Formats: sequence, structure tokens, C-alpha cells
Amino acid sequence: MNIEERPKQALFEIIDKVLISGEEKSQKLELAKKLKNFNELSQRAGVGSVYIFEHEEDLRNEIIKSCHFMVSIGFDSTIAKISFSRSAEERVIEYPVNLNLGSRIKFECIPDDLYWLIKTKDFALVPTAKGFSFSDDITTVTKYIDSQLYIEKKILAAMRGLSKDDILPSNPVPLAMPRACFVMSTGKFYTENPSMLRTAKLIKHRPLREERHPTGYILGCYASNEDYIEDSKTEFFDASQIFESYDSLIKSQIEILNSGVDINLVLNKGHDIIDRFNSSINRVFINRFKTEIHAEKLSPEEIYKMIGRYFDVLIDSPWNGETNGMYADLKELCKKSYKNLHIWSNNIKGYYGFKIKNRNHKWIVGEIYCPVDALAPSSNQIIPEVFFEKRDGRYEQRSHGWGSSYYYPFRYEGDIVSVGPCKFYIGRTI
Repeated sequence: MNIEERPKQALFEIIDKVLISGEEKSQKLELAKKLKNFNELSQRAGVGSVYIFEHEEDLRNEIIKSCHFMVSIGFDSTIAKISFSRSAEERVIEYPVNLNLGSRIKFECIPDDLYWLIKTKDFALVPTAKGFSFSDDITTVTKYIDSQLYIEKKILAAMRGLSKDDILPSNPVPLAMPRACFVMSTGKFYTENPSMLRTAKLIKHRPLREERHPTGYILGCYASNEDYIEDSKTEFFDASQIFESYDSLIKSQIEILNSGVDINLVLNKGHDIIDRFNSSINRVFINRFKTEIHAEKLSPEEIYKMIGRYFDVLIDSPWNGETNGMYADLKELCKKSYKNLHIWSNNIKGYYGFKIKNRNHKWIVGEIYCPVDALAPSSNQIIPEVFFEKRDGRYEQRSHGWGSSYYYPFRYEGDIVSVGPCKFYIGRTI
């Protein structure tokens, strides 16, 4: 059941029904009446109705749903910051995090030389060495651009040439907790900060107004009634005699977050926040980029043994409407033989570069990446068909002239094509 679907009842009525007669009841009813008056003046002040929960555990689960992790990875591929926050009414509450994550503090990321891989579907969510952030519910995919966080999943999807459906499905953005709740089994009321509930008051304002003749002459002055309601941002009402804070229900888990303890020692022990954060870290590690350094330079014949079958499928694949540009040029130039193709290995295993001169005596420059576990496929292994990933390029800002508007032409830089796990970037001519 969503929290908005839960029953609500006036604070004054619940106190009157639950508490037995006595001085305590009289004091709390008086406080509830003041809170009700504030709320009638302004919906942002005081407390009118409260949401009702049967058990304390139900309310605790709603509080945990409003919590949110964000992990920021620096340019050195290590965790730079872990922020834990909770969505509250009109603000976000942040808590310090100091957990020992062991070996998971260092992430394996796509190196700068292979940054184009993120534009393929298989590597769209793999961390990059340019710095990135991720949230525990994948609500945002974040990356650094010039030290600024460039946020929003849909924008990133567009940048990588993907539709929003190609990104992993996300949970809803955490909802803020309501102003006040009541737990029937314990008879306790909860709010964000019991000692700092906002107040409101009616301001009597009678400014002097001038009455003018149509010709402009002042005929006299009069006092107008312009009473208005003011929400106080500096004056607060202490209702701690009625309410407890939401944080009191997750206090033990918040303390663990800042204790410096090894996260493996507190997993699966009823700490829902810790378990959820751990699964988020693991989810990013599943998508990590596995790099194997390979300093030895391979000959063209040795490279062909590694990726030759993928390259053959690329060249021999049927032409279609997507076979254009430098991708089409490469197929045409290599259809009879590879003798004019210059290919070499780089310092990462499975990462190769190539050049070939076209009929205009310009070089087509390209890169190839094949994961280590997919190198040198056997002769009886079925190689998937060619999949055209995208026509790559960037939009440039140009002006029609002084004082005129800008336009953004697309500068074509190459084609990205996949043959199963093997990725090809067929780049610009030089």
C-alpha cells in the first residue's frame, strides 16, 4: 500500500480517542489545537491530519523507502564520496557515511582510449574512467564533464545514442515522508523534527491608498484592508511532547553507516538500508570493465587468429540501408583481400587499431575491441550477424553571423558496428 492510500485522521481526534483523561491529555489536546490552527492558516504549517499505520515496522519500511544513496567515483576510479540522504518535506536530509567496502573501493572502468564503447548497447552502463556516479535505485546515471555533474538518465541515453528503454529500468524517485504519522500498535506519533514545526500567523495590514480623479488630481487617501497569512521560516513550534522523530526508527542503521565497520559483518542481519546499499554496489560491479594489460606486440597474423572470424563477418555481411559512409568504404576496400589493411595491437588485450587508404588517398582509421573471453573463437562456433550500433559524431555550435541565432550541424566522425561481442569503430579519414 502506498503511503498516499493509507487512512488519515485529524491529530486532535486521535489524541482525544487514544489518551485517557488527565493532565497529559489536556496538554496534548491544547498543543494539537494550536497545530490545527496553524494548519488551517497555511497548509505548510502546523499539523492537521496524520497518516495511520497499524505497526511500527510498516512505518519504518516507508522511511527506508525515502532513503537514497549516491556513490561518486573520481577520475582515479576509486570512491570519492558516498552520500546517504532521505527525502523530507521541502528538503533533503543528508547523513555521514563511513563504511569499509574492502576491495570494492576500486572500480574497473572503461579507459579513455575506449570511451566510444559506451555508445554500444553492451557497454552503455559500464563505468568510465572519466568519473561517474550511481544511485542505489539507478534513478540517475551520472558522469563528470569538466568537473561538473552532468545528470539525468534520459540525457545520458541521448548522448550515447540510445533510447531511454535501453537503460536499465529504474525504481520511482524516493518520495518524501508526510508531515506526521501515527502508529496504532504503539500509540506513538512521528514527524520529521518534533521541536521545529512551522508556524503561521495572520498579518493585519492597512496600507494608505490614494484616490485619484480621472484627470490625475489626488482627491484624498484611504486605508485599505490587505490582511495576509505569513508562514514563519524563523519561528518554530515545539511539539516534542506529542511527536517523536522519524530518525528514531532507523537510528541503529544510521549509526552503522558512520561506524567504519566492515560492511560484510553487518549484512543480512535485518539492516535493510545496509543490505540495499550492498546490492547497489554489486550491481555496478557486475557491469565493470575487465582490463588485461598486454604489452607484447602481435603480428597481423596473430591478430587475425584472435578476431579474424569477426572481421570476416563484418566484411562479408549483406549490404543494407545502414551500410553507408566509412563503414561502406571499409567493406568495399577489403572485399577481395586484406593486403592493404594495416593492423596492430595496443597495450590492452583485445584492443586493436587499423588503417586503410581509400581511393581518395585518405586514411580510414579504426579501432577494434573484443573481450578477452571472446577472442579466438573456435571454427565450429557460430558468429552472430552484424549489428549497426550508430552513426557517430557530434553537434557543433555555429552562428549564422554577428547578432544572429546559432545552429547545430552534425559532424559525422565514424560508424560503430558490432559483430557479437566484438566492437568496431570505423573512424574519420585523415
